[in-house]
Amino acid sequence: MTLALAPRDGAVEPLAARPSRGAAAHLGYVDLFRGFSIVQVVLIHAGNALLLRGLPAWHGDAAAVQALLHVVAHDATVYFAIISGLLYGHLFARRPHRRFLAQRLAAVALPYAAVTLVLTLTTNATAQAALAAPDAPLLARTLATNLVTGATWNTLWYIPVILVLYLVSPALLAALRGPRLRWPGAVLMLAPLLASRTGTEVTPAMIVYFAGAYAIGIAVGIDLEARLAWLRQRAAWLGLVAATATIGLVLLYVLERDAWHGVSLRESAFYLQRATIALLLLLWARAREAALPPGARAATGFVAGAAFGIYFVHGPILRPVARLVGAWVPDDQPWWALLAAIGATFATGLLLSLGLVQLLRMLFGQRSRLLIGA
Repeated sequence: MTLALAPRDGAVEPLAARPSRGAAAHLGYVDLFRGFSIVQVVLIHAGNALLLRGLPAWHGDAAAVQALLHVVAHDATVYFAIISGLLYGHLFARRPHRRFLAQRLAAVALPYAAVTLVLTLTTNATAQAALAAPDAPLLARTLATNLVTGATWNTLWYIPVILVLYLVSPALLAALRGPRLRWPGAVLMLAPLLASRTGTEVTPAMIVYFAGAYAIGIAVGIDLEARLAWLRQRAAWLGLVAATATIGLVLLYVLERDAWHGVSLRESAFYLQRATIALLLLLWARAREAALPPGARAATGFVAGAAFGIYFVHGPILRPVARLVGAWVPDDQPWWALLAAIGATFATGLLLSLGLVQLLRMLFGQRSRLLIGA
């Protein structure tokens, strides 16, 4: 099985035959997409924090508002997986894999370990008891478990997943390189339709789910401009798939349906929705980047540059904000009040996260990368 991934008027050169591009090659439109992606991630977590932890109980329109929130923003981490794959295929695939892993270690793994250590010591009752006892082996086991599972906070699960994908990137690249997508690459991209995401638990199914999105990014990044041109010619089809997946999600929530023979139909629909929207947003950002006002470009670049830092710190910030905002929601919880409360939690959480990232940068300079990533 093959699938052409390049315009018909020119074949894509093999990976080794093309001139290498330096890391200095800046893709402003990818920054636009990254900025949008982190905003979506904060939005879904703000909504969940408000609805699940900021309200004493569910009444009124809470279930409908949560369904709407999920249709709009759930699985936004798929966007980050596609971005990571795109950058690997476009910039990093030509470098020695050890060098790539060393860079990811410094930019992602070390900050993740630092955040995990701080949160484990400050929020984990077992770790606090081990410190008070003291019980070094128990503390070490707790920390090791949290590092492997991302269980320190319910927003950190994605980091162990992407670290695994970084590790196996050459194998994924081997299945995807070349002018045509052969069956191993197609299987990689379509496997998430059957291997459903498992909430915030790091499982083999979770790895497969996000490996599909990562593989989509690699396939596009291998020959970025040619494959964006190929996708541009098929933008209407991408839009049709995104719209169909969105309608399907609405129906699944209205009918209260999900599981089918061990597969989450909602997660399958979310994958199709997010993957096609991601490609459409890349095409839009590529076409509109130069036309954006300088202020909008600067603001988006600022948020995009702080994306990893925001990801690391926004979870603990959102929870107390959600409790404060939730106290103001009327007892009958009408939909408009819930939406307003989600908006307030989101805006406050995003601004506080940006402020904390900037504060850490001011205090620690370049060393702040070890705390909030790069």
